[in-house]
Amino acid sequence: VTVDTLIVDTVLSNTSTATTTSTAQIALASFPASSYASGEIMVQATQGSLRQITKLLVIHDGTMAYATELGTVTTGASLFTADVDFNAGNVRLLITPKSATSTSFKAFYTLIGV
Repeated sequence: VTVDTLIVDTVLSNTSTATTTSTAQIALASFPASSYASGEIMVQATQGSLRQITKLLVIHDGTMAYATELGTVTTGASLFTADVDFNAGNVRLLITPKSATSTSFKAFYTLIGV
């Protein structure tokens, strides 16, 4: 295979973390809609010996954000639900814990530029 030119658009890989002891929704990650159009997000939650990982595809149209869940694996009960929204020009990853027991969240995401 011969490649004369390889062009890589703006791509960002990043992580974010949070720990909560509430069932209140949190914004675990966000990105500027003017810079990034879509991406892939993996969220891991740990609560004692319980774990959950969820993978999402996310995209926006400049006014609304959309996501589809590609899959979830748990070692027991589900620990959270995930959603996205469009807020003040940013796309946010929203996490709603299912328990007030201390739960740690880690997100790894790769975003593709507009």
